[in-house]
Amino acid sequence: AGSMREIATRVGVSEPALYRHFPSKEALFLAIVRVGAGRMRDETVTLVEALRPESLRSQVLSVFADRRRAMRFYRPLLQTLLPAAVRNERFAAEYRATVIEPIRAALTRKVAELDDAFGVPANADATRLQRVRALISMVVGYLVTSFVLGDEADEAIVDAASRVMGWGDVG
Repeated sequence: AGSMREIATRVGVSEPALYRHFPSKEALFLAIVRVGAGRMRDETVTLVEALRPESLRSQVLSVFADRRRAMRFYRPLLQTLLPAAVRNERFAAEYRATVIEPIRAALTRKVAELDDAFGVPANADATRLQRVRALISMVVGYLVTSFVLGDEADEAIVDAASRVMGWGDVG
């Protein structure tokens, strides 16, 4: 990551100016998490909240098709945040609080709505958090492997996610 002096030079400000706003590299990194990851969180929550049972398949396919644009924008952020979060518990806690928990909460609310719409049994509440975690893992894994494997057809992941969620074939 470099020293604060190197960071200041790369972004074109003086080292004292950088220290006025960020007393340490950790403070600078946490600000990046809050701003950059916050934008990613807001966009994701907006997408989740817009999902509708009657058009779920086409909406999810559209989101996956748009991953190329999203990943070009967010790839550098994710390549920085995720390894740092693995190495530093404070970064991990900030990432969870800023990004993961709000997305999981929005997704859990939406899954409850979709469960009702798709006739998932009443005992779905007991498994909902586990299914949401599985869904997040599938989607994140799919997006990350797209970096390595390239673009693939998106229909299979939508079908697999729908079955994991207990929704059957969605239209």
